[in-house]
Amino acid sequence: FRRAESNGKTVGVIGAGPAGLGAASVLAQRGYKVTIYEQQKRIGGAMYLIPDFRLNKQVVRADIAFLKSLGDVEFKTGVSVTVAAGVSPAVEPGVPPGGKSVENSRRSKMSSDVPDGKMPPSTAGGTPAATRFDAVIVCAGVSEPIKLNIPGEELALSWQAFLENQKKINVKGRKVAVLGGGAVAADCATTAKRLGAASVELVYRRRQQDMPLTQYERDMLLEHGVEIATCSKPLAIVHHGRRVTGLRIAHMLLPPGKPSRPENFVVNKKESPVFREFDLVISAIGSQPKLPVTKAKGVFYAGDMVLGAATVVESVASGKNAAAEADAFIRGERSADSLVRE
Repeated sequence: FRRAESNGKTVGVIGAGPAGLGAASVLAQRGYKVTIYEQQKRIGGAMYLIPDFRLNKQVVRADIAFLKSLGDVEFKTGVSVTVAAGVSPAVEPGVPPGGKSVENSRRSKMSSDVPDGKMPPSTAGGTPAATRFDAVIVCAGVSEPIKLNIPGEELALSWQAFLENQKKINVKGRKVAVLGGGAVAADCATTAKRLGAASVELVYRRRQQDMPLTQYERDMLLEHGVEIATCSKPLAIVHHGRRVTGLRIAHMLLPPGKPSRPENFVVNKKESPVFREFDLVISAIGSQPKLPVTKAKGVFYAGDMVLGAATVVESVASGKNAAAEADAFIRGERSADSLVRE
């Protein structure tokens, strides 16, 4: 690919995961200056949480290097930003109320790292002002684990904490329960097994045929010797002090004639809850966005924020579609705002 000639326009991308990288690749080839903000120190987002035997990280690094060669692409890592309120399209330091900012000392650097004419004056009190762009694409992913809302939940590891810190967490010889039945739960289960867990069991609320897994992922669970407890709802994580001893589980059933949606499964009141012995519980029942998805002029969304849990390929495609929408908006060929969902 020939490096594109600049068109003088700028686009900000929030999130350096597959959707953000996909968006940047399209924009760079069309001559935009692209600034990608990533709250982690590492580029690649959730791709680095996928086990190496499923996604070779050398391929990821090679793709990122290729992206940088396509055009004027700048990465700002270790920086947390959000869509600027009332100044659109733009981004500003920090995250919405209730979120956690990780940028710390880099906040002040943002105001000096933007092109001339793109930064309005700082607000009173020394707070950095918003950084304006011709469009903003938000690909912040779903990094906030969904709560179990059961007693003892604070003693469970989130899927993200486990996969990020797997080399520091000792699972060898332990009995591990993974709550959930999707691809992330499968990754947690197979990773725990590879790290030497004595046993690993998926605890899933619905039936095995309802698990949102590919055949490859189902085969992967079988090959690793992962057990699956279906129609099982955790009622409590049982513990002595801070030490997990097991789960109290209720049996679920699907009433006749009901479609197998999660809300249709109910506790079987004819059966008493059972206790199952485990000494490590990993919660992988799902995640939600930290950033809100709201319509605003020149702001577009892509990736897991609008798709839900998706594959790397689906997220990249979503990011590319968002980039095409943003390009059309900047050139005046479409409406001012859009939620990109495909």
